[in-house]
Amino acid sequence: MPSRLILAAVVLALAVPSAAQAATAKPAYYVSLGDSYAAGYQATGPGTGKATRNGFAYQLVGKARKRGYRLTLVNFGCGGETTESILKRKKSCGAGLGPGGEKYAGRTQAAAAERFLRRHRGEVSLVTVSIGGNDVTGCAREADPVPCVVAALERVKANGKALLKRVRKATGPKTRIVGITYPDVILGAWSPACRPTAIWRRCR
Repeated sequence: MPSRLILAAVVLALAVPSAAQAATAKPAYYVSLGDSYAAGYQATGPGTGKATRNGFAYQLVGKARKRGYRLTLVNFGCGGETTESILKRKKSCGAGLGPGGEKYAGRTQAAAAERFLRRHRGEVSLVTVSIGGNDVTGCAREADPVPCVVAALERVKANGKALLKRVRKATGPKTRIVGITYPDVILGAWSPACRPTAIWRRCR
């Protein structure tokens, strides 16, 4: 899904306020959870990239401001995260964090987000979750990727359900939680218009 469509979908998940409401809108938190997409990873050259403020979570703050929402981004996203590691990994994310991202070594990303959501209950307007892509990307190396993907998706389903339950309990019943999808980067690599040696140059 192109980033502009992701942004549109998430911004539209917020009710558009009236002019009077926009003028008096109180600051609120926007919490981003997930992997490198959540952290703002962007391609910087052929086969290279890094976390930047061009990711959807960072752009969303400015897009929402134009609609009258004053959101403060709290980004827990960590590059390379899977639906399993988000629930279990306690080591520092290191360079995988997005610009200004939260440091939470000693806690899992899920536990760190829960802690923040509980402490700021009623002050969070939006939570986005981008997770699951790294659970299946390794399957592309398999001679027959189908069994690998099927097994991975079962784990994604179970872990995702557990994560959502924890986030919902921590933030309360009214906060909007939006799941973010992925473009099919593997399909893009196979497209005749996107040669593997020029994916970044011709397919960005």
